[in-house]
Amino acid sequence: MSASWSVGHRAAAAVLTVVCLLAGSRLAAAQDPQATNDGAVVTVDAPMYWLRDTARTPMRQLPAGTRVRVLRRVGELFEVVYTDPKYGDEVGYVPAARLRLDDGASASSGK
Repeated sequence: MSASWSVGHRAAAAVLTVVCLLAGSRLAAAQDPQATNDGAVVTVDAPMYWLRDTARTPMRQLPAGTRVRVLRRVGELFEVVYTDPKYGDEVGYVPAARLRLDDGASASSGK
């Protein structure tokens, strides 16, 4: 960057860079061969994590019967969207063994 750029121009360039990086990561996720966009039901009370690290404290517990939208499978976890009635959509990770996909298959079967 040129020394003649104002602080405002540098801030705008930084914001644009972050937006492009985020858009690129979502595009890559959309092209993930394991992406499903299917619905699923929590079969047993399940922890939902912010990150793909089950050693961390879950962001919330999803009770059995909760519906989620599955974005993709990542190992033994599914990245899901849970729609909280108060706060709206939340994205996190739920153990595959605790979900049943809408097609009736158990998520732990590797489907």
